[in-house]
Amino acid sequence: MNTDYPPSVELRGAEPRDTKKIFVLLVALVASTAAGIVIAVWFFFVPAANRLDTDAAIDQAVVCQAMISDHLARLRATALDWANWDDLENHARAPDATFREESFTAEALRNLGLHGVALFNAEGQLVDYFMEDEAHFAECTPQCIAEATASLRERSVRSGEAEAAPVNFRNTVMLAGTAPVHGNDLAPPSSGQLVFLRLLTDGHFSLEAEKRGIRATLIPPAVTVISSGPRWHETWGHVVVTQALPGLDGDVAQIEVTREAAHVNLAREAFFRTAFAAVVISLVLVGLGHHALIGPRP
Repeated sequence: MNTDYPPSVELRGAEPRDTKKIFVLLVALVASTAAGIVIAVWFFFVPAANRLDTDAAIDQAVVCQAMISDHLARLRATALDWANWDDLENHARAPDATFREESFTAEALRNLGLHGVALFNAEGQLVDYFMEDEAHFAECTPQCIAEATASLRERSVRSGEAEAAPVNFRNTVMLAGTAPVHGNDLAPPSSGQLVFLRLLTDGHFSLEAEKRGIRATLIPPAVTVISSGPRWHETWGHVVVTQALPGLDGDVAQIEVTREAAHVNLAREAFFRTAFAAVVISLVLVGLGHHALIGPRP
């Protein structure tokens, strides 16, 4: 008796199992390919876009520093112009009340765009000073002025040139410019040091930065710990970069720039569109494969 099954019987028993295996492999292949494309888009485009946005924000922080440097240059030039004045030199040697009443006034400071002036003699003693009547200067003392400008004046004495730098003035950022007092003839030795001060508030700084299309904030040292070099973090849709503002004795403040993360937003939009397209295409391919391999037969 012949007990062998006809070949057709074996094929009908094996075909469903093989087609199911093929279908599972197809699903795995389509899913892995789609996932690979989506992951590649995320890790290739998003970090690159983030670097572009961060670099642009750092460039804006550099522009803000250059803006402050321009103010310092004007301070240095103004101090040098006033220091080469015989009447000021005479006042440094022997204080004159008439000179003070005529020259060290709120009107004179406003005309120069300044908030304070101080005059030191050749021995480094504060001879005269005048500060605008603002809340920031309510507790201003001669010792406070001398301490805040000490490093800058020492640097000017060593170089014999006019100097300017940001200083920490009672946890308030001040721009200070100083020049050796020589009089009209510029003859050495110096008779003292003239110092001009300009208050750098966050309001004025932010407004000036806004005119340049930059969203920036000035953070004084009392608010947060200063770290060296630029650092950044990302909020949803924005990149925030913090750049230290250096002074002679270390960093005196921070410049914080907030910029829209336009490149990152475009990269994320492209990622979500790619992910959606990959899912749709995967479902279509799986559906076609299911119909071809396991679908109903005639």
